[in-house]
Amino acid sequence: MNRELQLAEAFVRAGELADALDMLNQHIEANPGDEDARRLRAAVCLRLADGDHLWAALADLDVLTSENADDAVQRSIILQRLGDVPGALVAMSRARDLRSDDDRITARYLELLALAGQRTAARDLLTALPRSWRWLEMAGDLARDDGDFSGAVAHYTAALDEMGRRMDTAGDAFVAGLRVALLAKRAAVCLAGELPAQAELDYLLLEILAPGDLTFVFYRGLALALRGELDDACATCRAALKDAGAAMRAAMLEALADDRLASLRAALLSA
Repeated sequence: MNRELQLAEAFVRAGELADALDMLNQHIEANPGDEDARRLRAAVCLRLADGDHLWAALADLDVLTSENADDAVQRSIILQRLGDVPGALVAMSRARDLRSDDDRITARYLELLALAGQRTAARDLLTALPRSWRWLEMAGDLARDDGDFSGAVAHYTAALDEMGRRMDTAGDAFVAGLRVALLAKRAAVCLAGELPAQAELDYLLLEILAPGDLTFVFYRGLALALRGELDDACATCRAALKDAGAAMRAAMLEALADDRLASLRAALLSA
């Protein structure tokens, strides 16, 4: 490895991207056929993120003699940042053809299908994939975004059940965090989909799993209000608002804009 490339890699590790790019430019000028260096320069340009650097990254990828799955993923990210979602989807499809067993590639491909409006194709692919909590959660996200709240609840419930069967959520803080995030999605969908009793139960469980998160306390109050228990709802929401920071309090008050919460909103704002 020559000196310029060694320095470039050291600069990348240190986060000094402009210096890394300068070294890579010098190296590639002298060694135009070094495709690994071009891949590294494309990655540096992608991190620099402005339009000129994104186009430069594409130019490096375009001259590679063969494209591997990682190259296709990088091309997809660049094209998406340039606003070319259809092109990003094509690149991601190619990445999946090259490495169909990589769940991260499949997940990004599904996200781009949804973003490109190809939601039926995304649902069909999810149905064909092996049953796992990850794909069930994505199916729930699709249903939620389509306004199919009952379908979303069903998918999230299945995802939680699958996670419980396959993962030790009690002994792994990271996995426990995933469970909290998934349960919060189900609770929010229940709240939006006229299932306040289920939402209340979910928020009670979230208060146990994530003690100290006042957002879950407040949203349990919203569920109580939707159940017609206005006094308990007011007491619960006031307790959360009392100890919330300014930003959290503002977000809580924004949630009261829902017309179904008009009585609760009036009671809280008049206090």
